[in-house]
Amino acid sequence: MSDESELMVMEAEAILAEGSTLATLETFTEEQVTAAFTEGFTRQSERDKQVKIGPSEIGGCAYCVGYTMAAKLVDMPSRDGGFGYAAWIGTMAHYWLEQNLVLRHPFTGEPLETLREHKVHTINIPNYGNINGHLDIFTPTFGETGDYKFPGKWSYDKLTLALAKRRKFLLQGNLEEAAKWGPSTQYRYQQQLYAAGLIKQGHHVERCRIIFLPRHSNDIRDVIHWVEPYQPELVERALARTSMIWEYVQAGQLDELPSDTDEKGNIECYTCSTVGRGDLTAYNEHLN
Repeated sequence: MSDESELMVMEAEAILAEGSTLATLETFTEEQVTAAFTEGFTRQSERDKQVKIGPSEIGGCAYCVGYTMAAKLVDMPSRDGGFGYAAWIGTMAHYWLEQNLVLRHPFTGEPLETLREHKVHTINIPNYGNINGHLDIFTPTFGETGDYKFPGKWSYDKLTLALAKRRKFLLQGNLEEAAKWGPSTQYRYQQQLYAAGLIKQGHHVERCRIIFLPRHSNDIRDVIHWVEPYQPELVERALARTSMIWEYVQAGQLDELPSDTDEKGNIECYTCSTVGRGDLTAYNEHLN
């Protein structure tokens, strides 16, 4: 057989082999393929399955904090409300920033060293344990913690209104009233706790930065940076508050803890208002 004939035979065998492979592929409906993507999008990560309280929750709704802490005593029914598209987008944005963000020195232009998704031990709640977490970013050169938030329009507008009121009182010289306005205590406690954890590890921390990147805007000028000094007194307040909540939980008084409310007394906590306060049957049976 000539070389040319042998080559033709080899090509024919390759075509037949390819055809047989294609013939054995399974056939799927459009709905089945769509379902496969949806399942992949909504599958819980290990972080989603976390049941112990973390720094991001410490300053939040007292009832929600207590409900999460109660899981140390007994299995509590989930109140996560299922898959959240906005939170999912935020998770993806966090991952992109972790992998791709480059911060440069303001004077030299050289890339700065950063710690990203860095684990820290923040505070210890007696009879509960350590409160550990992973901060978004720490830049030793700046001495700053950094945390990314991706608010929707409602949350963003609420923040801008609070900051406008803060500026008004600052211009009036009313520092006491100005101090009442700004990002939520939950967000501020979170960053202060991360700073405390970094200091325990020997890092020098001067400031805490929260960066609000609105999901509804296409303008970088709408990004809000909140920066405040590290304040050990806020860490102490967070410790005292969380310890008190834990005492309620251990005493079987979880249901006495309040949900967050607005100025008119309406429930403002998203979870409590949409999912409800949860089933306490197992908790009550365990402690009473």
